[in-house]
Amino acid sequence: MITRPIWIRQEWIIARGIAESAIRMDGLIRDLLDYGRLAHLKVSLVSVKLEARLGSVLAQLRPEIKSTGAVIQVERPLPPILGNSTLLDPDSGAISLATRSSL
Repeated sequence: MITRPIWIRQEWIIARGIAESAIRMDGLIRDLLDYGRLAHLKVSLVSVKLEARLGSVLAQLRPEIKSTGAVIQVERPLPPILGNSTLLDPDSGAISLATRSSL
């Protein structure tokens, strides 16, 4: 077995940490850009069945919710709301961002 000097292992650990931080920073920057675009959207409000919509959104985000350790509590029944279904789309990033940024 070839053993490397301890300083090489430490440098590798530091480099890996920097790379992982860069990946997280990239995600944060993309989320912030998505969030910034929301301020410039013309939003039309329609009746949204929140109960059904929330169920599908949470199902799609289940892996991310689990990996981030986010806790989501829902008090049912949920009434229909006046909103924009596009903003509730997990692909829009609005809900996804909330699972990562809420402390």
